[in-house]
Amino acid sequence: MSANNPELLTWTEWLRTLLSFVVGMAVSYLTIMFQNASGDRHEQRKMRRVIYRELAEAIIWTQEVIQSMPPPRNPSDSNSEVIDPPSMRVLNSPYTFEGEEYMRQNREVSYSLPEMAQLKRMYVVFRRISETGQIVSVGEFKSPLVYFGREFTANRVIRKSFKKFARVDFSSLERILNYYADHRIKPEEIMRLVRDS
Repeated sequence: MSANNPELLTWTEWLRTLLSFVVGMAVSYLTIMFQNASGDRHEQRKMRRVIYRELAEAIIWTQEVIQSMPPPRNPSDSNSEVIDPPSMRVLNSPYTFEGEEYMRQNREVSYSLPEMAQLKRMYVVFRRISETGQIVSVGEFKSPLVYFGREFTANRVIRKSFKKFARVDFSSLERILNYYADHRIKPEEIMRLVRDS
């Protein structure tokens, strides 16, 4: 067989064409996969930035409200038969729920977040104490902090995301959430108690 054989040249040209087709398909497939993966990570990062900044500010504000409220009275120290928990009326809710709305508008991205269930639950808990005109007890204000404190200590993704995206001082946020992770809400902080006669 010589190099001038037309059958050999045709066969090698076909093999070269087939090989370049396979390589081209593989490269385009990998390029598309890489672009989708990097685009998804970018969208997740953008969503986390919105959510964690908003939640960090809400946690700090809620802690400031709790600290400004008087401590609950001990039922045994009171002469009255009815003891109301410390409470306050919500005049203007500081919670914007922009992160929740962003999650609703971008469902595909929100469902790809591994911590999505915890974030949705957090918004549900904050909604309970955000209605304008509602009277909220100190225990109800503590409820979202207790829930998210436990999630913060148990979930590495949530801790890492707060550290990365929260605009507030992370050490103070971490101190608040670690405190509430082991906190128990006392009955006198959340409900009206009636003394036995």
